[in-house]
Amino acid sequence: MLLLALFGTCSISAADDMPLSQPSPSPKELSLRNVVRATLALQPTIILSKEQLAQSGGAITLATADFDWTLASSLNHAADYRPTGASLLYDRVNTTLYDIHVTKKTPYGFSLEPAIQINNVASKAVPGNGIASETDTSLRVSFTLVVPMLQGAGQTVTTARVAAARYDYEAARHDLQHTISQAVYDTVFAVVKQYT
Repeated sequence: MLLLALFGTCSISAADDMPLSQPSPSPKELSLRNVVRATLALQPTIILSKEQLAQSGGAITLATADFDWTLASSLNHAADYRPTGASLLYDRVNTTLYDIHVTKKTPYGFSLEPAIQINNVASKAVPGNGIASETDTSLRVSFTLVVPMLQGAGQTVTTARVAAARYDYEAARHDLQHTISQAVYDTVFAVVKQYT
């Protein structure tokens, strides 16, 4: 009840604690509510706690990203010169390998990995060696399922980073609330002490 009365009736003169070198502000007085609001907006510890809370939220996002689909792709091209017939002349063999696969890790420890691989081998024969130019293309489709067989390799282990990040976030949130409460308490206590 006393606190509500202070919020409604107490005011602090802005010129009371001003250095003599600065010009005196207008005689308008600040209410306790405005003083508390300014304290919350400018307190360095509160600003730091808010930054730490934002970083903790980002850590949760990074930890849960472990279970997103990931895409990997590669393209390899090689040219080789080697004899492919009875002639001593060297034919050119071009090999192109294209590979694409996606990976999905689940919170239960299972891992899925479908993949497609295309292999193209083209040999260009030198005229007169008796070998015709040819191209050989192969397509390989695979689906891999990885199941953990060791004890303790399930959901508790795979989601440990996410759980730790959430605990850190809750700790940062409570720390911010405590810092705000402490700043409000110190401000109100200083105002009450000035008027008692």
